[in-house]
Amino acid sequence: GLGGPVLTLPPLTLAANTSYDFTLAVCYSKSSTAACAHDVVRVNVGTSALRPALRGGGVTVRSTQQVVLDASGSSDPDDPAAALEYQWECVRVRADTNAHTGTGMGISDGACVAIVEASSTASNASGTTPQG
Repeated sequence: GLGGPVLTLPPLTLAANTSYDFTLAVCYSKSSTAACAHDVVRVNVGTSALRPALRGGGVTVRSTQQVVLDASGSSDPDDPAAALEYQWECVRVRADTNAHTGTGMGISDGACVAIVEASSTASNASGTTPQG
């Protein structure tokens, strides 16, 4: 409690990225005179890294199958109820070297495969050979 020598606050009581000053008053409990001393400490509450959690990868699928990657288990340890934003990127990987074949492509309304295929078609039309 607030009347003892130890103050314990449960997790998530203090807001992340905020500073708090705690003032302690120590007084004689059995004295007719009000003799007290005070001390102040500052507690700086840092932020924890977001915890991305991605399920559904690391599998082999056919091109005719739907691929579902699920990041709904991702969280903010400092604010478990926080609304998170998700951004996806897709980069083709060479099978023989495991190296990326070029820059990543953002995914908005289409599937990664559709974006990659559209990129490959555009490359073929320009006379270049797509890698991969």
